[in-house]
Amino acid sequence: VYADAANEELRLVIGVSRHGARSPQAIMPFNKTSEQFDNTTLLLATGFLQHKLIGYNLRKRMIDEYHFLPEVYNSSQVYVQATDKQRT
Repeated sequence: VYADAANEELRLVIGVSRHGARSPQAIMPFNKTSEQFDNTTLLLATGFLQHKLIGYNLRKRMIDEYHFLPEVYNSSQVYVQATDKQRT
């Protein structure tokens, strides 16, 4: 059903995002790249960059494009849930 966007109001946004690239959970002897990982399940440098890009894109859409959130952060307007694991 098509609705007139001018008469609509955005009230809620739910975003789900997966962790960025990380080292394997277990080092397998047949994996020729296994020796490059010091620890298992930790985010790689690429994974940190992926997280940064996710945040950049969320800000661009929610603040700059849709004006759903103000430019100045207000903790009462945002709910975030995450685990306490380094890998996420």
